[in-house]
Amino acid sequence: MFEIQCRINKGRNLSVPLVGEGFEVDGEKIIKESKKPKIKIIFLVNPNNPTGSIIPQKSIEKILKNTSAIVVVDEVYREFYGKTVVPLLEKYENLVILRSFSKFAAIAGARIGYLLAKSELVNKFESIRFPMGVCFMSNKLAETVLSEDKKWMDDQIDKIKKERIRLIVELGNLGFHVYPSCANFLLVKIGESASGVCRKLKEKGIVVRDRSKQDYLAGCVRITVRSSQENNLLIRAIKEIIYEN
Repeated sequence: MFEIQCRINKGRNLSVPLVGEGFEVDGEKIIKESKKPKIKIIFLVNPNNPTGSIIPQKSIEKILKNTSAIVVVDEVYREFYGKTVVPLLEKYENLVILRSFSKFAAIAGARIGYLLAKSELVNKFESIRFPMGVCFMSNKLAETVLSEDKKWMDDQIDKIKKERIRLIVELGNLGFHVYPSCANFLLVKIGESASGVCRKLKEKGIVVRDRSKQDYLAGCVRITVRSSQENNLLIRAIKEIIYEN
């Protein structure tokens, strides 16, 4: 979506490839590329989607130190990771952090999130923000989530983390390579049959994301970690598919 929004606003997108089997961010190359004229914004997604990989805080800080561009750190999946760059806001004027209620609070339909930055940058965003960008009901729903449902959310996040570990083991036992994840989903390398497995799962009423045609992700699917019962259904369905022949 960052690339799409960039194009809509007549910007030019410059991608810096991930490196290694762990889908690591190449901080040195980002810094080098940011020295080029007209580089205005750097987007870092932490944890990343769909790889589930993270960017160490020291790498983010090094980028902040060595660029004049605004550095936007997307922390949509932060609650499943447990770490944040919020402490860096005191040190860096060019840091912007994005958060969402869609994942940790399970209210994606409300389309609500928030931004953290120093007051000067916040005022600039405020000056171009639509006056009715978030509806009243979404605002009230977010307030309710923050004021009344904290324990429920913490419990759900804890359950997802535990189920994430269990799914990694279960899928690994089926012979798939499961990449380490700090989000509420797993990137799983199934191989050449990835698209076929996705199609057959859909026929069974289970939808997983086919990412096998994307850069870096040949043969991979992205699976959201859900409740224990739903994850059991998923594992059972995958076993039926891979053993049907």
